[in-house]
Amino acid sequence: DPEFRAFWVDADSNRLKTQSQVNQLISDVKLANCNAVVVQMRRRGDTYYPSIEPWASDANPSFDALAYLIQQAHNSTPRIEVHCWLCTFPVATSSPPTNPNHPYNLYPQYLTKDNTGATFDGTNYSFDPGHPDAEQYIYNLFMDVVNRYDVDGIHFDYVRYAGKKWGYNETSVARFNARYGRTGQPVYTDTTWLQWRRDQVTNLVRKVDANAIAVKPNVKVSAATITW
Repeated sequence: DPEFRAFWVDADSNRLKTQSQVNQLISDVKLANCNAVVVQMRRRGDTYYPSIEPWASDANPSFDALAYLIQQAHNSTPRIEVHCWLCTFPVATSSPPTNPNHPYNLYPQYLTKDNTGATFDGTNYSFDPGHPDAEQYIYNLFMDVVNRYDVDGIHFDYVRYAGKKWGYNETSVARFNARYGRTGQPVYTDTTWLQWRRDQVTNLVRKVDANAIAVKPNVKVSAATITW
């Protein structure tokens, strides 16, 4: 059976930000006898291709890294698959962006919170899929790539809450309470609440998966997952 032998290319490495870097990447992939690249095109609410989000701070706005990479990879012999890796929920790190058009600043109401009301989890500020508009926003990001680019796959990274005490976006809690006839804030050990949180993640992934395959029947949907 065909094997999946891929390079994992994070945005912090200088592997995809210029034509020469992409050309070298393709050369390295071929030399290693690999047949795919999983490339990070979205960091924290910023991208290396033209999108609804601002360009990454170290990106060249005149260079569409995703388009050029796809062109070079697909024209390679043998052909190399391109899987677009998007950081799903996080939109900022410990230093929030100052760009007023950044999603962190445009949509603060989408941020997830912990059971004390904090929005920073020690590593990231993240959107909450329990907010329907946040879910739609993230869905639109993935489908924009599927609709506009000849990608072989889309890849979910950080498609999770930061821990059991997260997910307390006010809109998500209100929806939970309306669904189950509750009031107040559910405790983080409540099994019904835990299932609700899982369902919010599942709903997003299922929605993207179903619609991506409807557009491109052969597109591969993958995720970086962890046990906790």
